[in-house]
Amino acid sequence: MATQSSTLPVQGPHATAETAHPSEILSPRDNSKTSPILCFQGVTKQFGTQRVLQGVTLSVRPGEVTALLGSNGSGKSTLLRMVPKLMVADSGDVQVFGQSLSSIRRKELRAIRSQVGFIFQKHNLVPRLSALTNTLHGALGRTRSPQAWFHSIAPSRLRQEALACLSQVGLQEHALKEARFLSGGQSQRVAIARALMQRPKLILADEPVASLDPDAGEHVMRLLRTVAKEMGIGLLFSTHHLEHAIGYSDNIVGLVGGKIKFNNPANGVNIDKLRAVYEK
Repeated sequence: MATQSSTLPVQGPHATAETAHPSEILSPRDNSKTSPILCFQGVTKQFGTQRVLQGVTLSVRPGEVTALLGSNGSGKSTLLRMVPKLMVADSGDVQVFGQSLSSIRRKELRAIRSQVGFIFQKHNLVPRLSALTNTLHGALGRTRSPQAWFHSIAPSRLRQEALACLSQVGLQEHALKEARFLSGGQSQRVAIARALMQRPKLILADEPVASLDPDAGEHVMRLLRTVAKEMGIGLLFSTHHLEHAIGYSDNIVGLVGGKIKFNNPANGVNIDKLRAVYEK
């Protein structure tokens, strides 16, 4: 039986609440420190005889939105998966928050992963759990409390924080609705709320709107950019939507055969140049 949607008391994004997040971080962070929070330096990766990445170098700074364009097999997803070290580069270096992943210890890697939000094409929500409980799961990397698994037993502090995250993505009225009854766009917005619950410094999004209708896709991309800019979070997303790359990113990186074809400001790239990454 589905749990009915309900409006819950929520301390919204601009409230002066006990919750330090997201109300606290919705005020723009000081982005004057422009040191990159993510760096790929000469990264290569090969599977058998296939060279997936060849000498890729790029960086992302706080509050900066970077789009990755490229055809299937160009290396976009492989590059993103190297950040949490789900894949390891054959050569080159990946640095996250100033730390090289090539020599990092397990404890340090856990700390890094807890500050990186992941949003994928498949949102991976638990279907029979509420939007609120799915959002709470974002806190599991930074709290030892097993109570974060369910909203009904979660500490008030975490519960209010999760409600604030849902409020920010416009879903506070659906907090108690089971994920299986949410639309595709709503589910992806819960995935964003879950990522925000991590208090991330960096968000990685692998084709986050590929399975959504155009209107829902626009809503999600607009939300991701707003989150990055207002919270000072670095955002690296892959996409096949050329208009999303131009409209929602600061920089666009084109990958062809595992190599960077271009890395330019979004306002200086025309549509024909973007289409070129898909030409054979």
